[in-house]
Amino acid sequence: MNKGFETNRVGINYELKSIENLKIAHISDLHNSCFGQQNIDLAAEINKFEPDIIAFSGDMVNHNHVNPIPFIDLLKNINVECPMYFCLGNHEIRFRRLNREDYDEVMSQITSLGVNLLDDEHDSININGYDINIYGLATVASGYGSSVKSITKRIGSCDKNAFNIVLAHSPSWFDSLAEWGADLVLSGHVHGGIIKLPVLGGLLSPECSVLPKYDSGLFEYNNQSKMYLSSGLGGALDNFRYKNPREISLIYVNCASAPKEKVGKRIATDIKFSLKILLTFIMILTIIFSFIPMSLGYANKTIVANLVLSILGIMSIYPPKFIVNSRIFAMKEILFILRVAMITAYIISTIVFIF
Repeated sequence: MNKGFETNRVGINYELKSIENLKIAHISDLHNSCFGQQNIDLAAEINKFEPDIIAFSGDMVNHNHVNPIPFIDLLKNINVECPMYFCLGNHEIRFRRLNREDYDEVMSQITSLGVNLLDDEHDSININGYDINIYGLATVASGYGSSVKSITKRIGSCDKNAFNIVLAHSPSWFDSLAEWGADLVLSGHVHGGIIKLPVLGGLLSPECSVLPKYDSGLFEYNNQSKMYLSSGLGGALDNFRYKNPREISLIYVNCASAPKEKVGKRIATDIKFSLKILLTFIMILTIIFSFIPMSLGYANKTIVANLVLSILGIMSIYPPKFIVNSRIFAMKEILFILRVAMITAYIISTIVFIF
């Protein structure tokens, strides 16, 4: 049984969309976790909120240790009469690939409890007199990004006369989904960036990158589409987190009683991008100034160490596609651990090299 979680109440406002008083409970990345006996603590928060829609944005189970009981217990303890939707995350995708028979059995148990599984599918509902389309976009195991063209091929064109909600496990879909026409995207996957840094936010992402563009919270694209990215409830590496609490999000769309909307500041994203460029520039210079003495026949352990660490550091910031797209999950787990060690070692060795 895990430690507690935070309940984040999120206000989201749309001026150009005909939608009012929509309440959504958003749960992501449970990863077999349990909060209270039979997940009663999670269910109690959802029941008290009385949502119009409950959205599960993937990775509710772990592919390498499938235990659907925590998720099933949660569903059994939810007693709110409202539609529930579930999109596949990378763990469900891997589970299906590894054992289709067991996957079908688990999904059958989940859907029997009233959950609508949206596997590159959508459902149309009417709530409070407003037409709403809800799409579920399955995270592709061979790569996390996508284009408007491929999104349209998978889930069709966007009906812009309705309010369009997309459940997409990975936030790397957001920009393309916004261009496609999504009004609200609900995502997870990044686990809040694992380690939260002041100003910069999340440090790491499961898709082998440092300082991910999107880590957690509310984001906006072109003053139209919005995404709420949950930091989730579980995670990798034995649920390790720092300054990054687990959460469920209770979302108020155009509600008079909603908390004030707090869109993520663009400056944090800009600083992350600038820092990546700066680190890359420093590493490239280090490689150049390491090669010069080595080409002249002079090299010591410090020079060689800086050369190796700089090359590995660049690979850590911009991981090769064969790792990002790898079907071998262990490669990502190993890289995830090594990134922190590499960057730490690089900083220490650079200080030694300079001084």
